Amino acid sequence: MKILKTLIVVFAGLFVFFWFAKDRIVINPTASMPIGVYWRYDKPILERGDIVLACLPDSQESRLFIDRGYLYGVSCPGGHGKILKTIRGIPGDQVIISRFGVTINGKRIENSLPQSKDRLGREMPIKDIQKTLSENEYILMGIHPQSLDSRYLGPILKKQIMFP
Repeated sequence: MKILKTLIVVFAGLFVFFWFAKDRIVINPTASMPIGVYWRYDKPILERGDIVLACLPDSQESRLFIDRGYLYGVSCPGGHGKILKTIRGIPGDQVIISRFGVTINGKRIENSLPQSKDRLGREMPIKDIQKTLSENEYILMGIHPQSLDSRYLGPILKKQIMFP
């Protein structure tokens, strides 16, 4: 009986913790970033290397990715999906995104070559961008070569980034 009471108290405590922390916890089950649980924290200045959760832009590519079922948990405004990625490019960086990959300030990003087709043989969108990132633009990249990130979406606006 004592064990049962202890278990009830433990589970009730976990329930209360997760209920109040639900807006701070992000679970990543995909290989585009390390699989695990991420804790949301407040940080006023975004920096290169920060891991962020971002809403997809309202774009043809985003709608294509949602229609194809690449994303789940679509809970951003407008019904757009969320992505968990690392900030690789920050305002002021010189960026090239092309069929040859992503280059930031003259350095090619490892595993940034975009896939021309998805696993089912469907064409993937190819970006051709060469620009200096404005004060509210960031390049977000995953660690997996098939990650859905800025190589397909282009720069992500700061207002789309939900947290570091």
